[in-house]
Amino acid sequence: MSVIPHRPTAASGALGGKRTALSRAQITGFWAAWTGWTLDGMDSFIYALVLSPALTELLPKSGMNGSPANVGMVGSVLFALFLVGWGLAFVWGPIADRFGRTRVLAASVLVYAVFTGAAALSQNVWELGLFRLLAGIGIGGEWALAGTYVAEAWPEDRRKMGAGYLQTGYYTGFWLRHSTSRWALTSAGAPCSCAAWHPSCFPSTYCSRSKSRTNGPRRPHRGR
Repeated sequence: MSVIPHRPTAASGALGGKRTALSRAQITGFWAAWTGWTLDGMDSFIYALVLSPALTELLPKSGMNGSPANVGMVGSVLFALFLVGWGLAFVWGPIADRFGRTRVLAASVLVYAVFTGAAALSQNVWELGLFRLLAGIGIGGEWALAGTYVAEAWPEDRRKMGAGYLQTGYYTGFWLRHSTSRWALTSAGAPCSCAAWHPSCFPSTYCSRSKSRTNGPRRPHRGR
């Protein structure tokens, strides 16, 4: 009777307490993705805080009455436009298949950062709506591609843990924005409020540069 030798797998290694070591590129890529999700959480929370003062100033410049009713209605439309942009983020999928996950992930963060920062320069609600739509496309791509990147770049026995850690980034953004919400609310005028709403422009740009320098899987695996 022949004995089949036991071959350790990633799962058995995890059960045995030995996990595959992460490379420097994998760690850097994870923290870049985590930072992107953190900024997503900050954006989602601060929008509600600065909505009223920003629209109160921008609505009269757009030929509308800055009444509380109009603020609520226009604010809902702006949020809907942001979600539409998020839904349009499926365009990043074919682009990522063509140019690679890492590069397109960096590009999506850059789009999110640029148009999120541009919202602070809005002179009327039409410009703000356009910037929020384009920012939604960027944030939707970053949200999906970041999770895919971690799942592909990390070893099999660490993927579940990496996905769980990545989820904490969004709620860390909630906490960070809550910690600075008093400064945002006391900012004078819509431009200052939008600037407080969008501090993510500069760290997001750094985040995109970190991702672009990380050697991750550039093309989907074929023939498996």
